[in-house]
Amino acid sequence: MNMDSASNTLEIKEIDGNDDFFICTSGFEDRALGVVNKFHQYSCQNSIMIKYKKTDVQTPSSEKNETKLREILNGISHLQEIEVNPSNPTSSICSMVKEMARSIGKGTISVDISTMSRYLLLVFLRSLYENHLLEKTKLLYTEPVKYMISNNRPLSLGTKEIETIPTFEGIHHPRHNTLLILLLGFEGDRSFALWEKIEPDKCILLYPYPSYNPDWEGKTKELNLALVNAVGDDSYIRLDAKDPLSVMNTLEKIINEIDSKRLMNCIIAPLGTKPQAVGTFLYYLKSNMRPTIMYTWPKKHTDYSEGIGKSFILPHY
Repeated sequence: MNMDSASNTLEIKEIDGNDDFFICTSGFEDRALGVVNKFHQYSCQNSIMIKYKKTDVQTPSSEKNETKLREILNGISHLQEIEVNPSNPTSSICSMVKEMARSIGKGTISVDISTMSRYLLLVFLRSLYENHLLEKTKLLYTEPVKYMISNNRPLSLGTKEIETIPTFEGIHHPRHNTLLILLLGFEGDRSFALWEKIEPDKCILLYPYPSYNPDWEGKTKELNLALVNAVGDDSYIRLDAKDPLSVMNTLEKIINEIDSKRLMNCIIAPLGTKPQAVGTFLYYLKSNMRPTIMYTWPKKHTDYSEGIGKSFILPHY
């Protein structure tokens, strides 16, 4: 493994050793296979493949990746497959993690978060924390090679629902002003709709920098231009794309500068990268669970990531 020059993340070339649990999702993106393709003399006692139930948001088939993951994981472990509702995974994930906590002892867990939704990821991290398993867990992440974001076309269109992620309700005072922190990605409709709904007194827009791919520089602003124009360029600030600890520290610094006496209701919406969602969770813990964390669901996806990029171990403590 090599230390990535831009952050505290560790790049993975090969994965060996032994875990009590390996957990992944069988997403349709190519990078669902990014981590398992790096297995080299690796084994685990148990593996769990999380599968998404079909919903009204149409996505490509993940059967090809499921078949490949099933073949690899059956060869090194006792495999369990769990199907979850992507818009309501809390009960299934909490039951799964409680069962793991009963059987793991002093063992370790590796989790490939590459194709988890940010919603599912945050629910999962909270459950690991509540069951005292977070410190035993290694978080693995594979970057995409590219997104089809030419001609300023966003990755999704419209917004069908805006909600607080379960167990992330935070501290809220009805008479206090509201601070909204939006971690932006390539889905401008979702971020704009959330800003419109909240009508915050103060809003900060955080964009991933540096991008995974140099060709993507500037795309976040282009695809969120209506929001940037409404909020103002002075509120458009860089945020590390893949180092959760840096994300945690930046959130803490920005929020403390704006609201040092904690007199505002703080809402965070992690719509950027998966490592940024991990960093949001770490800040949530460090702040004594102060902010409310919200999520938006698109009406329709237009494109997804392609290719298998670099894989990393993400620092989270």
